[in-house]
Amino acid sequence: MNKSNHTERSNLQTIRLPILLSTAIVVIILCSSMFSWYQESLDNQTHEFSLQYNQGMADLSAAYLGHLIEDENTDAIESIGLRLNNNENIQKLAIYRRNGELIYSAGDAAKPHSAPVIANISYEDNYNGYLVIYFIPATDLVQSEPPFWLKPFMIWGIGATLWLLLFFLLTFIRRKKEPTQTTPDQTSVVPPQTAKKNEVVLKELIKRNRKQLQNKTIQHSLVIKAEWSKLDAESNALLLRVLSRWLPQNGLLATQFSDGLLVLGLDPTSTPLNRNPLHALERCLQQLQLQPKILLHHLNFDREIYHMFFDIIEPGVWFEKKLRQKDDNYDWPSTKLIDIELDTHDIIELCQLEEPDAEQRGLIERQVRFLSED
Repeated sequence: MNKSNHTERSNLQTIRLPILLSTAIVVIILCSSMFSWYQESLDNQTHEFSLQYNQGMADLSAAYLGHLIEDENTDAIESIGLRLNNNENIQKLAIYRRNGELIYSAGDAAKPHSAPVIANISYEDNYNGYLVIYFIPATDLVQSEPPFWLKPFMIWGIGATLWLLLFFLLTFIRRKKEPTQTTPDQTSVVPPQTAKKNEVVLKELIKRNRKQLQNKTIQHSLVIKAEWSKLDAESNALLLRVLSRWLPQNGLLATQFSDGLLVLGLDPTSTPLNRNPLHALERCLQQLQLQPKILLHHLNFDREIYHMFFDIIEPGVWFEKKLRQKDDNYDWPSTKLIDIELDTHDIIELCQLEEPDAEQRGLIERQVRFLSED
């Protein structure tokens, strides 16, 4: 061992402890910052989701009140107010005329309220009142279970692994006899960031709807397959606005989102679906470049069968032929008919809904603007 090598190793031994201590402090700070960032991001996401959902619900409710105030139909106004007050997410509400005169109010004033959500009421583009709703503060809008790599033990585990790699690296250099050494390969695998905010939006919408599903039997199901991975933060907000307005307007509730399939259930107490709202929903999803495939049916299938259907059909709106035979409300014109044989040798016949005519397209475009515009 020559003198220069001995001196080099002595210097490395002298600074080894300070390097390890300072590195440990840096790792602790980084891990703490990462965990704090995730908590702050979760809180911001909860807040934004609450604002978007609450305002959309208030705007949709106000849209039903314009002509009732114009006609002085207080009985119908009180009926709508009572239905809104029965919503578990609403603490208090009040309906006013344009001049500030109170028409209807309900709710528990003893409870602490969040900031009010206000929606203007109009009839034929004439402002004639406003609706004030106090919602329950959002505390469980975003999934409580963080992604695996953002769990506390994973964050600290990754930090400890990096520190141990540095420790073994310094130990390896100190014990190496040759004057020039190559450091061992460091293969630190960093889990990819897979927060999947698009799925969070849909799953949390289902959490909201789940409260309304109690003691209800779903009559028909609307299953949607789309390229959800194309969603970003901006299109997520637009998708939430579209669904929060379209679902209650058509008597549907989001019941499930799993394996890329969004399932919507039709409340049997609601009126049957019309073609134009389905076309409007399809147009909104097309604007988001999701290439939607929409299937309306009255049976329940396994997830694998749904995927088989969607692998066969092309983008568009589809419905079961038996649904048309069972219910005159769904005697819709169709352009294509596909027979699909299941493993049980049952034949499922799917019809593609015919494209709207010129008169329908004007109505559909107005619905699309209502659903997607701020």
